[in-house]
Amino acid sequence: MPKEKAKKNPSILLSGGRSTSGKTVTTIGIMAALKKRGYDVQGFKVGLDYIDPSYHKFITGNPSYNLDGYLMEEESIKKQFIEKSQNSDISIIEGVRGLYEGININTDIGSTYQISQILDLPIILIIDARSITKTAAAIVKGIKNLKKPDIIGVIFNKTGSKRHEEKLEKSVEKYTDIKVLGTIPRDERLDIEMRHLGLVPAKEMDSLKKIQEKIKDIRRVMEENLDIKHLVKIARRYKSSIKNKKISEQIHKDSRNKKQEKNFENKKIALAYDKAFNFYYQANIDLLENLGAKIEKFSPIKDKNIPSGTDGIYIGGGYPELFLNELEDNESMKQSIYDFYQSNKPIYGECGGLMYLMNSINYRDRESNMVGVFNGKAAVGDKYRVVGYTNGGIIRDNILGKKGIRFRGHEFHHSKIKKLEESNFAFKLDRGRGIKQNLDGLIKKNVLACYTHLHFLSHENFPKKFVKNL
Repeated sequence: MPKEKAKKNPSILLSGGRSTSGKTVTTIGIMAALKKRGYDVQGFKVGLDYIDPSYHKFITGNPSYNLDGYLMEEESIKKQFIEKSQNSDISIIEGVRGLYEGININTDIGSTYQISQILDLPIILIIDARSITKTAAAIVKGIKNLKKPDIIGVIFNKTGSKRHEEKLEKSVEKYTDIKVLGTIPRDERLDIEMRHLGLVPAKEMDSLKKIQEKIKDIRRVMEENLDIKHLVKIARRYKSSIKNKKISEQIHKDSRNKKQEKNFENKKIALAYDKAFNFYYQANIDLLENLGAKIEKFSPIKDKNIPSGTDGIYIGGGYPELFLNELEDNESMKQSIYDFYQSNKPIYGECGGLMYLMNSINYRDRESNMVGVFNGKAAVGDKYRVVGYTNGGIIRDNILGKKGIRFRGHEFHHSKIKKLEESNFAFKLDRGRGIKQNLDGLIKKNVLACYTHLHFLSHENFPKKFVKNL
């Protein structure tokens, strides 16, 4: 623990000038450097990405939380941030895409800028400086002038030489009033394997040793090129000033009432969690646990059966198509889940979970048998790419909610359900693709499986309804 305890809610937000600017690598490098120095670091991710938070958690030891201005109300964002950051030494918030990218160009909703305004956070820009010098100053100045965000510094990434770095610093110093906080050279130590939906999840790295070495390399590059002590001073000086008596009282009340709300302490939810399935919002798990449900993780790849005494199953997203041999060969697990479905007990599957519950998954000209709850197959390929927000309504009662309820979510996949013989859908989407013809959420007995990913803070009745069905 550092000798001097950090002030309450010292925070910095790292935002890119665009996607692939290097903000994730910079974020995890700074987190690792802070952790090495004894700081208790709390990570947050703007937007709905699952993968970046997996690295945050691996490095800091603390679950990382998503903050999204489209799915979450402003008060929910503030409450989540205050509650999760109040006991840490420092919070690091990683942005999404460029500072202003959101749901569309006519609004700030869904953008990193929106979150910075809601939480009163200082911004450090991460700019890809390849092949630019004076233009870098124009980029920084343009971002600053568009809406006057509180940008307190810039870090240039992927610089080519000391001379290049000097030109960047002089250009920004001459044409803007923003400080250059550091420059990070091109370095193969910073390379992290990419995939069609982003970085490879931390859970999937070949071994614990491999990811530890990769994080160590990234940390060393940041320590060599950034003044970590100065970044801490900035976070303390510009700590988030949001103060909301109503939110603080609600957090205190929620803490007091947790025991009273735990009406399902003997109910167990089996959570599919391994290399194939690991896309979960920590807030979803927290809400289920706060209701008293016991979460027990299991592996559809390695375990023979679902956990003993399971009352409900939650199968999140991931990359099941990359582990078809293991999933197909685990016949006892598939039968265990199928028998659970036949017993009319609740199963909730999202995206990868939906695919796993189909008859089969087809990937790279190979068709592999899956659980078979639904008659159809999931075909995987780049041409099926769907990424974006969804909103819609419930058109059939199901294990999460009743007909007529409105909701928001998002889609994040490279697959399509084909040869579907099922016709009972729970959701009708006004925005989004769904499974077919803007319909989503297949229902069969007490099973609900959808492409839409749901963040339970956008509708807290969903987890309540789920545990009541256990």
